[in-house]
Amino acid sequence: MSMTKPSAVNKKLSEEFPHDYIDDRIKTAIKLCEKNSNAKYLDVGCSNGRVALEIAKTIGTNDIYGVDIANVEDAKKRGLKAFNVDLNEDIKLPFEDKTFDVVTCFDTIEHVYNTDHVVREIKRILKDNGYAIIIVPRTDSLINIILLTLGYQMMTADCSLEKSYGHFSENRLSGHMAHFTKKAIKDMIIHNGFKIKKYTEASTMGAFLGDQEALGHKVNPIKKLMVKTYQLLPFKKEACVLKITK
Repeated sequence: MSMTKPSAVNKKLSEEFPHDYIDDRIKTAIKLCEKNSNAKYLDVGCSNGRVALEIAKTIGTNDIYGVDIANVEDAKKRGLKAFNVDLNEDIKLPFEDKTFDVVTCFDTIEHVYNTDHVVREIKRILKDNGYAIIIVPRTDSLINIILLTLGYQMMTADCSLEKSYGHFSENRLSGHMAHFTKKAIKDMIIHNGFKIKKYTEASTMGAFLGDQEALGHKVNPIKKLMVKTYQLLPFKKEACVLKITK
């Protein structure tokens, strides 16, 4: 089966910008993890496994699985039992029902068309007493509201699969197919049979600076100070972080 254009774009983006850093989103997710040395853990959208290893260390487990469309071989080299899966194919994940104690899915659901399918698959493979942690960008974040008011494109949205147009700063493509407000992600999680155990938020501004560096763009000191100051705001942050149970 040939790869869809969005999947091909996201594969290329992930290979060029692997999630190789522990930013505020991951630090926030780590606080939601529970110790369980016997846990079987899966990261949906594991990239090269860097983040999954950090989560696994917090949980205290070495039984780590991952699925992704890119960087799978790198994840295997890091010790993950990783599988190449295109989430846009609407197929079952390669695991039996109720396999995992912990599932994470960080900044992944927004990259697929059939978001409900991914959420249902997480529910299917999660044990009855397990939990999942989901992170998605927040469309109704304060920074996006400000950018839209000023006539710029949102941080989390592009109008093209070829170039990032209309942004306040030159940025890489997001590859996002879906966009979530706080209410939308909560509604989706509940509709698909989960309970929300904890909702919190995290900043993506540190990741923005990291992407600029990876692109070879020098961020001027004033803009960098603005970003770091903005990160201190305690409300309407750029990422929704949810801990969910059956």
